[in-house]
Amino acid sequence: MLGILILAVCSDVRTEKIRNKLILAGLATGFLIQIYEKGISFIPLWFIQISIPIFLFYPIFRIGALGAGDIKLFSVIAGFLTLKTWWVCVEAAFLVGAAMGLFKLLFKNYVKDAHTIHFSVPILAGYLYYLGVVR
Repeated sequence: MLGILILAVCSDVRTEKIRNKLILAGLATGFLIQIYEKGISFIPLWFIQISIPIFLFYPIFRIGALGAGDIKLFSVIAGFLTLKTWWVCVEAAFLVGAAMGLFKLLFKNYVKDAHTIHFSVPILAGYLYYLGVVR
């Protein structure tokens, strides 16, 4: 999961896009891990878990505050974790994103692209927080 997120950040910062191939690789990996750990009976719940970020964040996407790739990245994380631990990542990601936004707002004269945030960076930070690396 960490490798997928790092690749997503690199892609997002460089091209402002998170490739669907990377998202599919992450979903497939999460699916296989969950089936290995929890069995085939977990498949319906896994599909529900990866769908929740799409339904939850679609309104934020519609107003332009979050990109489609970011939402798909949240879905990948949901495919690896329980919903409770996924929510810890989401909370941390939005706190980091808010801090980045405030920083860019305060220093907009000195920061390139002061109107946008590569939200894959806060998503990675949220996952690192979950892992206990950043606390």
